[in-house]
Amino acid sequence: MSISRPLSLSTAMFGLALAATCSVSLANSSPSNQQPTQEKKAEAILSEPSFDVDELAAKRIEVSDAPSENGGYALLAKDVVIVRAQKRDLAGIRRLRMTRGQQPTMWFRNNKSSFTVTDPTLVNKAIDLDSQVATIASQQSAEMKQLASAMRAARTYDRELAQLRMERAQTRMSTLSGTKSTQDPALTSQKVAENQVKRKEINQQIKSLEASQRTTEAQLDHAVAVRDAGMKQIEVDALKAGLNQA
Repeated sequence: MSISRPLSLSTAMFGLALAATCSVSLANSSPSNQQPTQEKKAEAILSEPSFDVDELAAKRIEVSDAPSENGGYALLAKDVVIVRAQKRDLAGIRRLRMTRGQQPTMWFRNNKSSFTVTDPTLVNKAIDLDSQVATIASQQSAEMKQLASAMRAARTYDRELAQLRMERAQTRMSTLSGTKSTQDPALTSQKVAENQVKRKEINQQIKSLEASQRTTEAQLDHAVAVRDAGMKQIEVDALKAGLNQA
């Protein structure tokens, strides 16, 4: 299953994509040697060549695993495309999008049968259900960018500290051998101390961002569960009202 710009939603999900135009436990000793857990999750996206999100043409696109083995749904609207389905359904959903274009449509899977719903009231209700997920997912995306930036800063400080320590060692060797050093030992030691202070601040920032990420991910999982339940109710309402189409 392929999406344009992935975001982590949960370990059970294939991925989540948000875009404005189309769409970590860290060891204290050497955090620069580890990648953030959220970044790893974001990269764990399965590939499904038959489903090209670039063809879906929406501002917000989410493609993920079905909420149940025998069920699933898709919301295909002008600005948002939500697909919670099994792999076997992806090609059919793609064809439905190509056929309907940007006309608001919902697709449901119930055991071995599937049907579509185009009633505007039900489709708009589905869009409203997704709004909370969209908000939290956007927040998670921003937090992931901040975490990635902090990790890059941590690696930069680590490289600078290694260089400063090397310079300090060379200065000491020069002193022991009686040769003149090109480095001011006092200035080098000051830079080392300043680097360590900044590195500690980055560590705290990373820990705070990781904690925030865990909270946001839990909120996102809950919002998706609420949306899934709401979509199931829409499916029931459509069947009762006879608004389902083959």
